Amino acid sequence: MNSKIFKKLYKKNFKNTETALIFENKKISFLQLISKSKIVAENLSRKNNLLKTRVIVALENSEKYVYLLIAASKLNLSLILVSPDIKNNDLNKIKKNAKLIIVDKKNLKNYKFFFKKIAFFSIEDLIKKNNKKIKKLANLKKDDFIINFSSGSTGEPKEIIYTQQLKIERARQLKLNILDKKKNIFINYAPIYHSLGQRLVFSSLLNSNTLVLMRKFNFFEWEKSIEKYKVSILFPISSHLNLLVNSLLRKKNCYISVQKIVASSSQISLKTKNIILNKFKNIFYDTYGTAEVAFVSILKPGDYKLKKNSVGQILKDVKVNLLKFSKKNKYGEICCKTKLLSKFSKKEKNNKNIFYKKTFFRTGDLGYFDKKKYLYFVSRSKDIIIKSGLNIIPKTIEDKILEDKLIKKCAVIGVKDEIFGETPIAICEIIKSKSSLINKFETNLLFKLSKHQMPTKFIYVNSLKFLSTGKIDKVFYKKKYSKMIINKGKAKLFI
Repeated sequence: MNSKIFKKLYKKNFKNTETALIFENKKISFLQLISKSKIVAENLSRKNNLLKTRVIVALENSEKYVYLLIAASKLNLSLILVSPDIKNNDLNKIKKNAKLIIVDKKNLKNYKFFFKKIAFFSIEDLIKKNNKKIKKLANLKKDDFIINFSSGSTGEPKEIIYTQQLKIERARQLKLNILDKKKNIFINYAPIYHSLGQRLVFSSLLNSNTLVLMRKFNFFEWEKSIEKYKVSILFPISSHLNLLVNSLLRKKNCYISVQKIVASSSQISLKTKNIILNKFKNIFYDTYGTAEVAFVSILKPGDYKLKKNSVGQILKDVKVNLLKFSKKNKYGEICCKTKLLSKFSKKEKNNKNIFYKKTFFRTGDLGYFDKKKYLYFVSRSKDIIIKSGLNIIPKTIEDKILEDKLIKKCAVIGVKDEIFGETPIAICEIIKSKSSLINKFETNLLFKLSKHQMPTKFIYVNSLKFLSTGKIDKVFYKKKYSKMIINKGKAKLFI
């Protein structure tokens, strides 16, 4: 409580004229950042009666969004961060807890049309200086700082709550385990309403580094900004790693300034990972973590030679237990205990599906340890396919499928099988110019996979659907093909 983020930022940087933020060619110093945040805090305080409940924020990335976050920390507000494209039905579910929504001016009329009994501010009005003196700034004395909702990829979306202290400690975790003492230049392409976007904003600013902020992700603009601003540290998601490989194959040379790449490669193919390691093996940090627990493990560059497929060793401030469902399996669900765990609502705290032994957070991911206590990611627990009592790991099949030059991306999911209970099918995005090679691809795969691993059906699509996290939206495809039933190797789709 007590404005921790603002105080920390102010104490270190109240005279700092170095660049804190770059947005669309505009450079903002730490001094200017603090000054603008104070103006936003004053303007919010004029509506003190609307701040007593949570405040919903539905904004695009901009320097104004960062001013708002710092101002909110000064006033101890609780912010619910959502996508500016949030559907009206979804917004209706969460607006019961709020009296105020902050939006971009261009969206103001649209929101006011649909939601009559709630107040609105445009972020543009909040940053205007008001010459009328204010007697006292609001101080809400709330511990909850930022509230996010999980993507729902593990079931129903969960409310994830972060305190200011938690954001500070997570920035410190990154500094201790990855950052150098020298000044770093970050680039943030992720929406700030997403936990990764927040991690990059706070980890950069609280460690007195420079942040290049993008309005939204565009790979060409991302590469252009890396080169232009001499970005030194990258945090790409899995889909960006695939794009990065294509760029490397074209021998683009815009990554000269990059000194560290921090990513999670568990969702990319081994072929893609090998290309990245060949180029960046001395600066690539493979990690495992979740929005709820922050970083859990890190595989540092020096360990790749012997532990290439691992996601590293568990960090000192984290404990991991594996919840095993069968003695036969060497892997189990990764459960984490850490001081950096986000808060949950009272309802979710008592949910056995969220906690193991009351204190270990259940990630929904499967993994195992080797003899030297290196962690290996296996799969999402909900993605495992059980065929005739045998567990099939989709990623093993996906890696073999992606070895073929015909396939750009793929997702393997389980569908009902009247004989085996469940069987894998593969949804593949193919290179159109090579579509004549489909039969040859399927024949070759027979020699790479065992009989029970071989997909019963292949579905070829022009493009796969992705989540904002860069992962293929398997929940979407499971729903889409939930009525498909395999009988004696033939697919029937009941609608």
